[in-house]
Amino acid sequence: MAPTRVGIIGLSANPSGSGWAKTAHLPYLKANPNFEVIGVLNSSLASSQAAIDTFQLSAAKPFADVDSMASDPDIDLVVICVEVKMHYTIAKTILEHGKNLFCEWPLGQNSDDAIQLAKLAKQKGVQTFVDLESRLSPVSVKLRELIGSGQIGKVTSTDVIGTLGPPPKVWGERVAFYLDVKSGQSPLNTRFAHFIDAFCYSVGEFESFQSLLATHQKEVKLYNVPMSQLAEAAMDPRIPYKTVERTSPDEILLQGKLTNGALAAIHLRSGENDADGNLLRWIITGADGLIEVT
Repeated sequence: MAPTRVGIIGLSANPSGSGWAKTAHLPYLKANPNFEVIGVLNSSLASSQAAIDTFQLSAAKPFADVDSMASDPDIDLVVICVEVKMHYTIAKTILEHGKNLFCEWPLGQNSDDAIQLAKLAKQKGVQTFVDLESRLSPVSVKLRELIGSGQIGKVTSTDVIGTLGPPPKVWGERVAFYLDVKSGQSPLNTRFAHFIDAFCYSVGEFESFQSLLATHQKEVKLYNVPMSQLAEAAMDPRIPYKTVERTSPDEILLQGKLTNGALAAIHLRSGENDADGNLLRWIITGADGLIEVT
């Protein structure tokens, strides 16, 4: 069988840059004979070619815009690894051309974006993937196995408390989107959402719920330095900064009823680890037993 021909959007060749395309997707795609990277699209044609040269993608060609990649008949699957604010527009174009699509999480900045893209993908009859990997972790798989086998009987309730860490007082300008709850890349959309996907995979989906968010640290000093240099910059009065308003939450509370009848309460708070040093404590109570995850 011929390999799936892949186009990657957002493969940075910058040696100091990060990103899932370079650190996760590319190593897998290059090592797996079932895939072949044949296209790269970055912010410019020159940047696309630089990535091809840097990562020695001999079969790949550079693209200058989304339309040209989406309309290329040689590409079977497009992988989107850019900022979330660009996901909807790029994904919509890819889907309109009938291409299979793999998109980093979250699919869009809000649920309306995701719903529209899901409808379009269904209309086009293409295969789509969004990168929610938490359900594949050994813990999630084991929990689902234990609960599904009935070892603790019918689940009656489940309670989670975890920490997001201390609220940031200083931050890097290059990742300022983390401070904005509407960016699609705040702790609500990333850290909490990845956990809630694993939670629902393990114990069941919500039938109904209520939620509450709170932001304690509303002013943050923003420095134009890499995150690795942030602590040092914050200690140096000579380095300029600007103060911005932060809307991403420090407290995330969710409670409700699952489709299996169990009651659920989840609280991700700000602050230090608990007295035992744990970042998270998750209790699942059944009629015949109890599971605790830390």
